[in-house]
Amino acid sequence: MDEIKTKKSKKALSIYLIFFIIMIAFIAISPYIAMHNVEKKSKLSPKERIQH
Repeated sequence: MDEIKTKKSKKALSIYLIFFIIMIAFIAISPYIAMHNVEKKSKLSPKERIQH
């Protein structure tokens, strides 16, 4: 009985760990995505970007 409980808890822990890693990756990548979007906008209209 104890072995089954530890296996279940390990599985749950690994799922939480994967979710945690995905969240960290998303937080790490999001500024780069934002920078990429800003670069696209600046290429389209640099004059408008300076005025705003």
